[in-house]
Amino acid sequence: MTAQETNLLNAFETTLTGTIGASDLTMTVNSVVDSASNTLTAPCYLVLNPDSATNREVVLVTSINSGTKTLTLDNVNKRYLTGSAATSGLSHASGSVVRMSPLQQHIEDINDRVDTVINAAGTALNTTLFLDEDDMTSNSATKGVTQQSVKAYVDTQLTAEDLDISADSGSNIAIDLDSEVLDLEGGTGIDTTTGTNKVTFAIDSTVATLAGSQALTNKTIDVDSNTVSNIEVDNLKSGVLDTDLSSTAGTDTTLPSAKAVKTYVDAQVTAEDLDITDGSTTSAVDLDSQTMTIQGTSNEVEVALSSQTFTIGLPSSITANLVGNVTGNVSGTSGSTTGNAATATALETARNIGGVSFDGTGNIDLPGVNTAGNQNTSGTAADLSATLDETKGGTGLTSFTTGDILYASGSNTLAKLSIGSSGQTLQVSSGGIVEWATATTGDITGVTAGTGLSGGGTSGTVTLNVDSLAVAQGGTGATSFADKSVIITQDSGTDTLAAVAMDADGELLIGGTSGPAVATLTAGTGVTITNADGAITIAAPDVGDITGVTAGTGLSGGGTTGAVTLNVETSQNITALTGGDLTIYEDANNADVSLKMGTSATESLTIEVLNGGSNKTAEQINFTTATASGTADHGKMVFNVDETTIATIDDGGIDLASGLEFSVNGTAIGGSAGALIDGDSDFTLTDGVASGIHYELDNTDMADWNQAGVVLTTAGGIFQHHQTQAATYSVPANTGAVLAGPITITGTITNNGTMVVI
Repeated sequence: MTAQETNLLNAFETTLTGTIGASDLTMTVNSVVDSASNTLTAPCYLVLNPDSATNREVVLVTSINSGTKTLTLDNVNKRYLTGSAATSGLSHASGSVVRMSPLQQHIEDINDRVDTVINAAGTALNTTLFLDEDDMTSNSATKGVTQQSVKAYVDTQLTAEDLDISADSGSNIAIDLDSEVLDLEGGTGIDTTTGTNKVTFAIDSTVATLAGSQALTNKTIDVDSNTVSNIEVDNLKSGVLDTDLSSTAGTDTTLPSAKAVKTYVDAQVTAEDLDITDGSTTSAVDLDSQTMTIQGTSNEVEVALSSQTFTIGLPSSITANLVGNVTGNVSGTSGSTTGNAATATALETARNIGGVSFDGTGNIDLPGVNTAGNQNTSGTAADLSATLDETKGGTGLTSFTTGDILYASGSNTLAKLSIGSSGQTLQVSSGGIVEWATATTGDITGVTAGTGLSGGGTSGTVTLNVDSLAVAQGGTGATSFADKSVIITQDSGTDTLAAVAMDADGELLIGGTSGPAVATLTAGTGVTITNADGAITIAAPDVGDITGVTAGTGLSGGGTTGAVTLNVETSQNITALTGGDLTIYEDANNADVSLKMGTSATESLTIEVLNGGSNKTAEQINFTTATASGTADHGKMVFNVDETTIATIDDGGIDLASGLEFSVNGTAIGGSAGALIDGDSDFTLTDGVASGIHYELDNTDMADWNQAGVVLTTAGGIFQHHQTQAATYSVPANTGAVLAGPITITGTITNNGTMVVI
């Protein structure tokens, strides 16, 4: 047999999930993984029905789809291998055992591969696998080489080669490896010595080292790149230190002592003054005899002196006009700040949005919306991240191949049946599931015409013709019909049909004791009948004057003269409508239609549709309750869904039931009761577009809020802050800009940026 490597798994066994016919080349199994989680790989030998002496079959699987658990044989020669119960005609039912066992084929495969390397006796290698070539000229050969070839080639290369050497200076040299010796010599400050298979390079005594005590002669030390420590006055050369600066020349390069510097500076300060200016006026302060005073301005600037430190600051209360940007911290206990904040780094008091704390320092992640969180995501949405099982409307399967058929293999369980072979049909197995089977065929020896048929024969091409099909066979018993005929049955006989023409205007099919017949309607007294093509018109004769109206059941009133009125009695009021719709229309301009329910006009609910004065457009829908009592909340409206109260409308407004929320386009507008009044609860408003949110009051533009911030219109006014703060209130730098004044601030202002005060 041909040598080939086949794969093995210890103790691998599974079962078929579908039937394998005698010529099938694919099979599906329940598992392709053994008990040790090893996956079956091709090529491999398997045994089908291994415990059956009459149905055992050895096959060679050539490819495996681990996803669909499908095993494939590339041709029929991979079936009915040695060890099978037969050489053809074997089939295997769904559920049959599939096992991997040690086989003759495995041993033969190994022997065949070994025989390609070692001779049959096991005494020598196969010489065809080696190449004896002294010069190694074949650079594409894949065979091994002999000892002789390696030695000859290496000896040749060493004799012919030399060692090329280059240095920082001088020309390159070449050392013949077969006849010359490389000499390694030391240069200035370097000694070389030889030892066992090595050359040692060392620094000689002329080189100063970090650990040595050599004296430096004619050397330059770069102080910028080195540190010189422990220098004292007595280490300085005479003439380096100058103790008297009174007559020092401008070109003198000596170093001054501290005494010399003090003496000189004192003399210079005594003779100097300090020039100061405010931009327009200049003055001088004699540093030896005069004092410069720095004075603040009431309610604008405060000046304080402690030891040698001047402190210039703003008083706790400032009244001034500010023009331009104000950066830094602004604090106070009263007054107001108006304008727009360009930036904000943090809110003094954090607020919750959708249950997430927000202080302005970072973006908000809403759990269950744009991050994982505590929102309820159970049910079908959660199942979509995994295989959707049958109880959720899925299949429980992850992949299919062309031709697969789904069938119920159990309660709430779907299974796949792979496509069958050409000519096979579906049948129900003994186990009650569908399977493919080869149709049973045979030779037809004759065709006999049965009831309603004629023809037939016992040889050649046989023809069958349909005779006139009787009523008993579902036919009419006739072979032709007149134009515009209908088929009826009469007393002419049992199971007998006849064709009757209906070609005159107004003809009808009318039943009778003698059977149905075609006829036209006959006009009686006071009635006229006009027959047309496909239509019949019945008209009543002219009537006379009404001489009296009598109230019938459920009505009262009536009369014999004048305008007669009929009234529905109270007992006839509608108390219930069962089945169908109640529709109230009035096809007229300005037709206001209303529906009233209750005990009286003062104790009722009115639903009213108001139409335009010159059209039929529903301009307004009114829901109105009326009560005779002035008690609060009488006539309130309660909205129930699934018999559960959702919201109530009463004198106090609209009250949403506890635990519920309003939503806009699926986005909740959350908050507890009073959230839009007290401001103590979360309120989220999202429109999902970058253009922002537009605010109107009484159809007047008030503000626009977009990604650039909040912009108030003239009608919107200004932002005002009336919250009482601590005596000292700090605002971080670059928090925002005040674009308008005047501003009155009471308290301490700590300025971390630039402030313009006018």
